[in-house]
Amino acid sequence: MKRFSYLSILSLFCVTFSFAQQTGVSLQGKLTSGELFDRIEQQAGVRIYVDPQLTDSLSFTLQAQQEGPAQLLQRILSPYGLTVYTFQDRIFITGEEHLQMTLPEGYFSRGDRILTTDDDLSGISLSLMRRNQKAVSENKVYEIGDPARSTEGERVTLTGTITDFKTGEPVVGVTLMVKEPFTGTTTDPYGYYTIRLPAGRHELLIQGMGMKDTRRQIYLHTEGKLDIELEEQIYALREVTVSSERIQNARSTSLGVERLKIKDIKNIPTAFGEVDILRVVMSLPGVKSVGEISSGFNVRGGATDQNLILFNEGTIYNPTHLFGMFSAFNPDVVKDMELYKSSIPSKYGGRISSVLDINSREGNKKEYKGSASIGLLTSSLVVEGPIAGERTSFIVGGRTTYSDWLLRQLPEKVGTGMETPDSTI
Repeated sequence: MKRFSYLSILSLFCVTFSFAQQTGVSLQGKLTSGELFDRIEQQAGVRIYVDPQLTDSLSFTLQAQQEGPAQLLQRILSPYGLTVYTFQDRIFITGEEHLQMTLPEGYFSRGDRILTTDDDLSGISLSLMRRNQKAVSENKVYEIGDPARSTEGERVTLTGTITDFKTGEPVVGVTLMVKEPFTGTTTDPYGYYTIRLPAGRHELLIQGMGMKDTRRQIYLHTEGKLDIELEEQIYALREVTVSSERIQNARSTSLGVERLKIKDIKNIPTAFGEVDILRVVMSLPGVKSVGEISSGFNVRGGATDQNLILFNEGTIYNPTHLFGMFSAFNPDVVKDMELYKSSIPSKYGGRISSVLDINSREGNKKEYKGSASIGLLTSSLVVEGPIAGERTSFIVGGRTTYSDWLLRQLPEKVGTGMETPDSTI
């Protein structure tokens, strides 16, 4: 048995009630109000709502055989100034208060009709709910319209408004599409849409700029309205780190210095598969080659003999082989290089154009390693490792070229075009 205050009774009419068949009640003997209500609920399958302060002090001597629960309660409670109201399988007991059992005129937009207790309020509530429902779930099937008037296959109109879930503002330009039959529409500047579909079950595919792609399951009986709420699409971008040599630049007053490490040098495209240190230097701003067949370079208009080239602090007078075709520096043993184009430190002294300072690697102090490379014109081999534990290390590199073999493949004589060329190579 449920006992609620009168203020909570009115809220019961806002929900849809289930039906139960009320049966007759047979009672005999002296009973308290609580025992009376419990037995009536058990035998008749009803629920009684009453303020406990009205009936807790009452007791009754009864003799009833298959009497209706509402009629029995009205017969024994009316002498105490109590009134019994029934609504489907609910029984309400009040004192001086009057319980309104009809809904206001036009409550469900049905003209002048006033609903009574004989009306099927569950169907009316369901129809109202289907008319004003908001679709927020992808898996739930939303029924739209009146099933009693549904005609399978007949085209009906579905309307509604699409809004933002957080702000409630209408979303413009959202596309709604049904694959079978292929039909689509878009929302207007007010977020309103209209689409005609055959009665039956459909899946609405919904897409909008800046909104998450979603879908809604609907079962369309007759014309109706379905409002949809969409969530904003948030894109998670990976972190971008921008770094520079700001601290190093602030600590140094060197100007016109280009610093390159071997890992940067090897990323520069090369010819014939070998990294050429001097070709990389010539690609820097202010540096130009002297000519096609030459071993020098000019820095900002200076002469070739005004450049100082150092390898591990040793002066290199001829940095190329074979008229500038091959560099004298093995890139596999080079660590980094620095090119001073202006503000040359005094420790280098004497050169007024530039200083190219190249440093070699020290070798691996942890383990023995080696590498080899084969190119179109040259091949190289490098071996490195520790000596006496991890105290010192060694690195040995060598290069060779196939130029002598290639030159021997050229013909010894060159004809004028009138003689028959020698077939011997």
